[in-house]
Amino acid sequence: MKRVAIFAHYDAKGVIDDYVILYLNKLKKFVDNILFISDCVIDEKEQEKLAGLTIFNLCERSNFSKDFGSYKKGFQILMTDYPEIFRDSDELIFVNDSCYCVGDFDKVFAEMETTECDAWGLADDYTNIPSKYDSYHLQSYFLAFRRSSFQQEFFIDFIKGIKNYAQPADIVKHYEEGTSQLLLKNNKKISVYLPRDKVNEYILHNYKTLTKEISQIVGNKSKIFQSPDIIRKILGDIFDVSTHNQIHSNKFLIQIKLGFPLVKRVVIDQSRTLFLKHKISNFWEEIISHYTAFDCNLIKSHAKRIGVNLKKSDKVSEFIELSINDRINKKFFIQKKVTKGNAIIIKVFRIPVFYFKKRITTKT
Repeated sequence: MKRVAIFAHYDAKGVIDDYVILYLNKLKKFVDNILFISDCVIDEKEQEKLAGLTIFNLCERSNFSKDFGSYKKGFQILMTDYPEIFRDSDELIFVNDSCYCVGDFDKVFAEMETTECDAWGLADDYTNIPSKYDSYHLQSYFLAFRRSSFQQEFFIDFIKGIKNYAQPADIVKHYEEGTSQLLLKNNKKISVYLPRDKVNEYILHNYKTLTKEISQIVGNKSKIFQSPDIIRKILGDIFDVSTHNQIHSNKFLIQIKLGFPLVKRVVIDQSRTLFLKHKISNFWEEIISHYTAFDCNLIKSHAKRIGVNLKKSDKVSEFIELSINDRINKKFFIQKKVTKGNAIIIKVFRIPVFYFKKRITTKT
């Protein structure tokens, strides 16, 4: 199967990081041609890192609908400047740099190549508002389209018609969800490598084994896991089958265990884990090292360069409160109250979801 990929990139300092080069190398094993579209200016010397990996590089700042703006540019360049590749490719892949590639794609492409579909993704998601079917979509950090989709007029018109939206929520609605909904409305069959429902099913049938395994991975490395209450809350979050956007949640551990090759950068950043309650990502290095052969120094060096917080907390009280210090900590969404009895109550949409009584120590 001939494949072409459009790789969307951004770096505030115009650097092509080592983890990106590793990702491209792993992708190149299965993809014949890669177009590298960066939404930042990158000098020629830095672009030399891409030699032998890409057939085209575009490195300019436009700030246009984030990754989908880059996908649009790459798609138009592919059609205009590389018409033979566009015509002869069996599969077009949209990829972005928002993930660390901690695994390999061997199993992914072996399985999906034999799957009958018009498009597929690594993971899917949905909410129940207004219904599962109205919001069902393949997640956009890795999307693959077969010729039966990406060469069709409806798809070409959709990509060419991508507009600039400044708010991420609008991009998700119109383009991440919109792409999958477009395919479904045009009677195209979509598939997924690791469905959300498969992860939930695995949890339901293996929660006892997972409990033991998770405790073994991180239990002896932190005072946090000496607290039964913390263990219960973390495991409760992992085993909650109602969780959406699993790659942004504590379920990233389950995904890696099941052979998922990617970990979202935002999950490891301790200041930006928006979807995590009690964050197992505090132990991201132990988890990745346990399930993969990935060199975690690539993450550490990248995080250090861009100023990402990888600091671990070993204090139970700090660990519990980490989740309420995220960017979404707005008064109407998350409220924290300390009672006269020195208890902490956390409310989400004014509904109490967490209670913690601090231990009071006195000097004699």
